[in-house]
Amino acid sequence: MSEQAQPTPFPRHLLHQSPQLRLDYFKAYTVAHPALKQADQAVWDALREPAGASLVFVFGPTGVGKTTLLAQIEKRLIDLSFCDERQGKKDLPALRLDAVSPALNLFKWSDYYQRALMLLREARVEYTVDYSHRLPLIHQGAIEQEPLPLKRMADTAALRLAFEQALKRRRPHAVLIDEAEHIAKAARGSKLLDQLDHLKSLAIMSKTVHVLVGTYDLMVFRNLSAQLSRRSIDIHFSRYCATDEAETRAFKSVLWSFQKNLPLEEEPDLLQYWKYCYERTIGCVGALKDWLTRALAQALERGEKTISRVLLEQHALSVDRCNQMVTEAVAGESALKEDDHAAYRLRVRLGLEARPASQQEGVSHKKEVSSDQVPREHHSRRVGQRKPHRDPVKDESAS
Repeated sequence: MSEQAQPTPFPRHLLHQSPQLRLDYFKAYTVAHPALKQADQAVWDALREPAGASLVFVFGPTGVGKTTLLAQIEKRLIDLSFCDERQGKKDLPALRLDAVSPALNLFKWSDYYQRALMLLREARVEYTVDYSHRLPLIHQGAIEQEPLPLKRMADTAALRLAFEQALKRRRPHAVLIDEAEHIAKAARGSKLLDQLDHLKSLAIMSKTVHVLVGTYDLMVFRNLSAQLSRRSIDIHFSRYCATDEAETRAFKSVLWSFQKNLPLEEEPDLLQYWKYCYERTIGCVGALKDWLTRALAQALERGEKTISRVLLEQHALSVDRCNQMVTEAVAGESALKEDDHAAYRLRVRLGLEARPASQQEGVSHKKEVSSDQVPREHHSRRVGQRKPHRDPVKDESAS
């Protein structure tokens, strides 16, 4: 790629702009690479026709570009709303928010609802509950009476009801939740199931599909129950694997696109360092973009003409951090793989495949031998050992 004469994609006039404008240009630049397009299409298909599903899970390694995916989906929903004549003035194309990491390692739904209501531009959340009737009271205009103080914030149930009503009124196409793995914080067993039941019920009651995007930690929500499995869709946003030739070419293509859009006087030849770039990003495009952004910011600040190998190394992730990233990524990828043995066992359980001969013989033998046909046990005795019997007792009175 580097040997081909290619025009510089970024506008040349940027070279005469301030370092901040040049940095902002690169931050806003995205590459429509194969993994991103595949995940984007899968989410879009799920939103267009959920077919009974109310939850969409998007799993991926850290740094793969999940936030970029959400921003892209949100933009498409906004563009779609402009073309929809049925879209009302109060309708919202999409609600996008973060599941904020809890301070005490326990996810709080009340905080989630408050943030969501604020994003929906509802009346100030602290004034949304009439405590005399314990019912949600969304103010459409000016507040005539003295507002309730912040310390009398609505409880979780009231906030949830207010959020449900707001979703029904604003009618977003989807609720997009980033860093959704935080919802599972400190939840185990039945509590974990309760968390997902809570979210599923909210999605059904509001008639709004919820898209949960997060790391592989979000996978704990998979297959908690048959009902939830039927109501959810799993989408894997994968990294690029160096063992796959096509994926290696895709990663190089992304790297080449980034180097062509670095607004510097001299274009850096990043392709000659592609293995090093892969090593310190484990094949994740989001991590690569963040890395190049840090290096670009430093180069612009110093007045450098290009990004050198030394500058790349200064801003690269450490080996330990990369090892941790690849450990988590491989574990998540392995958990998502469906092996042939599991599929075969499923077919056997459904009666679509015959049981192995050894198992059939064991089952038939158990059926043939009933409880009254169990052979009696025979205990061996040593040579000369007497058989058990009652010895005659001598009458001592006769003597």
